[in-house]
Amino acid sequence: MSLDEVRERWPTLRQSNLSLFDDCELASYFGIKFENGWSTHPQAAGTIVHRAIAECLREMQSNDSETIPVSVALAILEETLRQRDVAPEDRVRVPRRELPNIELAVRKFAKDNEFSIRNLIDVERRLDATVSYRDSETGELVERVVSGQLDALIARPPDEAVVLDWKATWALPPEHDEDDEKPGLSYHGFFQQRLYAVLVMQNFPAVNAVVLREFYVRRTKARPARITRQDLPKTERWLAEVVEDFDSAMRSGPPPRLRTEDLERHGYWKPSPGKHCFNCHKAHLCPIDDDYKDGGIRTPERAQAAAGARQKARAIIKRLDEWLKPWAELHGPIPLRDSKGRRVLGHRKIKGGQRFEEYTPETADRPGDQEAYAPNLVDAMKESVDQARRERAV
Repeated sequence: MSLDEVRERWPTLRQSNLSLFDDCELASYFGIKFENGWSTHPQAAGTIVHRAIAECLREMQSNDSETIPVSVALAILEETLRQRDVAPEDRVRVPRRELPNIELAVRKFAKDNEFSIRNLIDVERRLDATVSYRDSETGELVERVVSGQLDALIARPPDEAVVLDWKATWALPPEHDEDDEKPGLSYHGFFQQRLYAVLVMQNFPAVNAVVLREFYVRRTKARPARITRQDLPKTERWLAEVVEDFDSAMRSGPPPRLRTEDLERHGYWKPSPGKHCFNCHKAHLCPIDDDYKDGGIRTPERAQAAAGARQKARAIIKRLDEWLKPWAELHGPIPLRDSKGRRVLGHRKIKGGQRFEEYTPETADRPGDQEAYAPNLVDAMKESVDQARRERAV
């Protein structure tokens, strides 16, 4: 297709399309060619939880209330499950066995949370933003519209906004401070954080920082990450590069054959395995061997076998540690083979004691380490970060 044809077919690029393309070009191609609108049962359950919580927030806003009674939330859930006001193409099928988990999520949301409801800007609002790139063939400045629907948008005085993103899963990412360079977000949280920041700051010029707050309703836990307006130009360029790659892939035409060597020669639609393989529309057509697709675990039986192997491995490691700890106490750390530097197995000093683990000694004998190493470097860096945070707070 020509660039004009691409823009005509996809006048607006949604977050779900771009996020999948960023994960795996071939999965994105499968989604475009074979998309059928089906949802797995966990996905359908998540959709119902999102809709029920959105209605709860609207109810709280209409009553100017910071909380909602559990009984009211469950009544809203019951009405949501009927899907009376949902367009036919947006209806989802939720089997009855999923209902206890759905009810648990809504019940915990109502019981455990309070919201500054007067700061609520909107619920399930779709925002558009514009990014641009220079076409490599014509030199033309190409402007493209990107779009995303925010579960909830809340003002955080004096000049910040919080995007709430409900998560109905049990698994929690690692916890980090919202200003960390590597945020503790979900698998797709990194992409969502940047796209939502662009959407909010382009539509609300007074907002100088956007916090994506992933909220795990079943655990009443949050994982926040923050982007400031100072980072907006860089984030827009990053997003524009993804959009340019998407447009270029569409212009290149479909892959000739779904074989690794043909995809390599074609240049686009190359597969990239990961967690997204579980939701791929045509994973069985992918040329990548199943063993490489997120560990090759595709069935409950395979998962059970892998869990058993892990159990055996932990027992072996526990027994080896019992043998190795006395040796390390008497003779010191045990050298290990490592391609990136000298690592050892031994008792490492930590705050409040010591831990038996693999680590790289601070006095590792790699070139330049002895001269470049500063004993107080970590403390100095922590003090610098703390000072920056104090200044920002002032």
